[in-house]
Amino acid sequence: MALLEYSRLVGTTSSDSAFTTNDNNDTSSKSISTTSTTTASTTKPPTTTHPAPATTPTILNHIIPLLTTTFKTLYQTHLLLFSLCFSTLTLLLVHVLSNLHLFLLNLFLFVNFILYRTLFFIRTITMETATLSYSIWDSRKARQIRKKIEFEFFVWILGPGGNLLCFLLWPGWIVLGVMVWGLSWVFSSSGLARVAVSG
Repeated sequence: MALLEYSRLVGTTSSDSAFTTNDNNDTSSKSISTTSTTTASTTKPPTTTHPAPATTPTILNHIIPLLTTTFKTLYQTHLLLFSLCFSTLTLLLVHVLSNLHLFLLNLFLFVNFILYRTLFFIRTITMETATLSYSIWDSRKARQIRKKIEFEFFVWILGPGGNLLCFLLWPGWIVLGVMVWGLSWVFSSSGLARVAVSG
């Protein structure tokens, strides 16, 4: 019954005309059955037709275009939001990378500047130290001290200290050390066992 009222509100006149013809047929059959008493007992009761199948396609015809338009709008909104988010993230990434590039460039220039200044400072200190040390080495007092040290060294070598120095710095000590080590290895218990096994 509610569908019938809804279809009347929507404006379908075909179902209204069907109802009126059915009502007219019903009233005519009632009038015929009341006039003839003999046929009243054999007449069938009136049947009513339900218009619900005729109104369902009408409701769907209104709802389906509305739903398709809604889904298309939602899909387009989704695509728009996705493209906006993607473009925003892309711009953010480009911005971060450009800032990182600028930061690394500034860091590189700063490190080069510090390195250049440090090397310049070291070179200056080295040159000043070398100039100062040469001036001290070439001074009159340093020359007198050098002459005294040379004289004492030659006196010590040519005098009694020379024999001790020759004894300590004799190159033959290396040869004697290798010979002693070899003999100690051969005469040790593990060395003899190795010689016996290999021989």
